[in-house]
Amino acid sequence: MSIKNKLLNGIKEVVDVVRVTLGAMGKTVAIKDGLRLNFHLTKDGVTVAKYVKVEGEVEEVGAMLLREAVNKTVDEAGDGTTTTCLLVDNYCTTINKQLNLGENPKTIEKKLNEDLDKLIAFISKKSKKVKTLDEIKNIAKLSSNNDEEVSEIIKSLYKELGFNCLIDIKESENENTFYEIAKGFKLENTGYANSLFINNQTKGTVELLNPNIFILNDRINNVEPLTELFMKQNSPTCEPLVILCTGIEETELAKILTGMTRNMLFNVYVLVSNQFYYQTEGYFYDLAKFTNGQYSTSHIGELGKCEKLIATKDEVYFINGNGDINEHIESLRNKKEEVEKKLLKDRILNLESSAGVIFVGGITPSEAKEKLDRVEDAVLSVKSAVEDGYVGGASSVFLEAYSKLDISEISKSAMLCIYNQLMINADLEPQYYLKDIIEINSGKGGYGYNVLNNRIENMEKVGVIESSKVLKSALKNSISVAKTFINLEKVI
Repeated sequence: MSIKNKLLNGIKEVVDVVRVTLGAMGKTVAIKDGLRLNFHLTKDGVTVAKYVKVEGEVEEVGAMLLREAVNKTVDEAGDGTTTTCLLVDNYCTTINKQLNLGENPKTIEKKLNEDLDKLIAFISKKSKKVKTLDEIKNIAKLSSNNDEEVSEIIKSLYKELGFNCLIDIKESENENTFYEIAKGFKLENTGYANSLFINNQTKGTVELLNPNIFILNDRINNVEPLTELFMKQNSPTCEPLVILCTGIEETELAKILTGMTRNMLFNVYVLVSNQFYYQTEGYFYDLAKFTNGQYSTSHIGELGKCEKLIATKDEVYFINGNGDINEHIESLRNKKEEVEKKLLKDRILNLESSAGVIFVGGITPSEAKEKLDRVEDAVLSVKSAVEDGYVGGASSVFLEAYSKLDISEISKSAMLCIYNQLMINADLEPQYYLKDIIEINSGKGGYGYNVLNNRIENMEKVGVIESSKVLKSALKNSISVAKTFINLEKVI
């Protein structure tokens, strides 16, 4: 068997499990733990892809390429993992057939680059800005597998907290699903210093409970002065230590990471802010008040504390800090500096902001876990739609692209694969309705098949909508894997 066939088999082994989770009629997958003593149910594509075992070294490389695309889509858009899997599978399968027929690899690669530009431009043109709470609810509903309760909770949080809100998710202590409002503080242009600090691999984030926070408005050129802090990080059970700074020398960061990999240092996380000094000076001081810590430019002071910290590569959220900020907010309001007027306003808004916490419950632990995965997908999908807009769901934008765009046969085939799987998961025959949908989309556009009421409909008009960013990221990352597949000939 050729290398490409083995790579493709590895991809298909993962995709054939993930594909059943797609859409409103998607099914759940039971994942057993390593000892086979427990399991949890999920419809979350990235979680399923992570646990599928693939036999064969070359096949595993194929699976790794797929997971790389899936993880990148999640990192960029928060959802779209099953869509990415199906696109990768379709592109690589079609490309393999073309190569076996003697098609020039460079010609195929050129076509894919041209197709990607056309498809991204088409989705961007179709995309609309999220403006209403009903749009928020509809996006959440699609991502949570048509869960009315979950989508209504997310809509309520956006109504109370605004369109720039932070939402955290926790397991409920009972079978009920509900939300609460918590104090929140956000640092933009700030994130983990190295991806090795990530402890939630599924979401690509650092998530910490009750961390101690050292706030240093300076660059770390030498870690020796931090020895006093590090001495307490001598056990896997110690509380997390977060070092927030404006930069760190690579050699000094390497010392911290080496200490952690050799089990000499535990639960240390370095966050770096790339804001301007005049911004960090104010925001770091605000954070010190929010967490009841001490703002420092050199020495180690009182450490701050919060209930939870969530860090991505470019944003950090602090939830329920230990400090009392009312007096500090009042002092900022009384400042008269005209030069800092906008900055002061932004700082006050940041201190007054809140975070939503969704508590997800279920009658059984497996039900609660399955629902929690869907809530996470819905929250992240809504966030990416607020950032980049939405388009009609149920693959309607891909179906319209198939009808209207001058793209290669390879990409035309890929534009149908999501629709096909949506129909298969609903126990329907895709080809039976496809001709009518393509004909309508060649004119009006925006039509797909609504598996919940068995009608061909304009998806946007009936409220079946999804994040533009999810589709663009899925396309970009799947075509990236497809181009790698074209040129990959040896595995050692």
